[in-house]
Amino acid sequence: MTKHLACSKMWTDINVNVPTKEIKNCCKREPQMLSPDEITSYGRNVFVKNRELLEDKKYFIENNDFPKTCSHCKHSHPASIWQNWNEWKYREWSPVALDSLMDSDFTRNVEIMLSTTCNQTCMYCTEQVSSEWAKLKGTIPIVDTAWKDATLQALYEYIECKLTFDFTPLTYNFLGGEPFLELETFDIMEKIISIHDKTWGKHSSRYISFKFTSNLNVKKRTIEKFLEYVKAHPRYKFSVAFSLDALGTIGEEIRDGLDFSRFEENLRLLMTEPRLHRLDLLPTLSCLNVQHYHEVLQWFIDLAKEYKPVSEYGNTWQIGTNLVTWPFELMPALLPTHYSTYLDKAAEVMRQLPNSSYREQQINYLNRIKVHVIGKQRNKIKIDDAIRWFEEQGRLKNKNYWEIFPDLKNILNYENLNDREPTDGNS
Repeated sequence: MTKHLACSKMWTDINVNVPTKEIKNCCKREPQMLSPDEITSYGRNVFVKNRELLEDKKYFIENNDFPKTCSHCKHSHPASIWQNWNEWKYREWSPVALDSLMDSDFTRNVEIMLSTTCNQTCMYCTEQVSSEWAKLKGTIPIVDTAWKDATLQALYEYIECKLTFDFTPLTYNFLGGEPFLELETFDIMEKIISIHDKTWGKHSSRYISFKFTSNLNVKKRTIEKFLEYVKAHPRYKFSVAFSLDALGTIGEEIRDGLDFSRFEENLRLLMTEPRLHRLDLLPTLSCLNVQHYHEVLQWFIDLAKEYKPVSEYGNTWQIGTNLVTWPFELMPALLPTHYSTYLDKAAEVMRQLPNSSYREQQINYLNRIKVHVIGKQRNKIKIDDAIRWFEEQGRLKNKNYWEIFPDLKNILNYENLNDREPTDGNS
């Protein structure tokens, strides 16, 4: 028995991205670019047995190393997101079990991005994900209808032939853009529910969940309609994961277009609905919010405790982990090393929660970022590149980021690499 780098997501996840015509297993992984004809030819097997995926699985198994399509994790390991997202990282493998992986399908998470429809221009986002970014850059999103139709048809067939006869927990996660603003989201969800309803009598105790990964920057009535839909489908579980990187103005600038008061109002509305199975905060660490990370954690914990027992952390509410890996100019690796002290503050906030594997996962994540990421790629060339990038972004959005983020001057001052303390945005 031995440990192995094989990542569970390559076997448990399916990610369908309609705007970019991508099928993959992880948002950090390079996609398989397949034509509509190729998708039709593969049929329902396109998600688990296409040639590139099988080659990558074989490479993982035989070499105990990341394939080239997993370059994000390959280059940042051991601080990679593999540490957080791989459910097999502690597993001991026998040779027989490893051999059987090639033909195994453990799908339990299906992510679907239908469009780029969005109302924000987050600083680490692009026109490929946000329609507002597309407007800003003067590009027009074009949907390949043939690719979309072929992929969704293959997905429905895969669900009907494979996922309706499985008793393992299953989650469908709708991504964006902003899924609450994409009207077709509910049509697709209704189609998937109709497929599962056909065999419900045989699987009445099965956990099937529908998740929305949202910016919560939508009208209150939109959230109310969603909750009405939840109540109308008692057989199924529903959850919401919501992105927020900092509080107030700083959060609104990083996730440009966000109305923080609207976000909080919508979150409180969701917290009051007992039919929602789970609510997760998804903060993304960048060089702009490391010093504020402990604040957003404390805010969410305090708010959640108004509605949920603290003992339910990890079950009905939780804090996720994510890290900016593009553009480099926003990566925490650019920070002076003394910024790691803010991650100690964040870890102390997490220790307010009862001891559990969920709490320790977040603390271990913070420790890895502190040791393996903060300041590890800080040099004059990259700092000069970052200065140019922030100036270009400022001209594009007609913003002065040196004023919006006061500590940016300290972060990007190479001559004072580690001798100037952060200002917490108050200088």
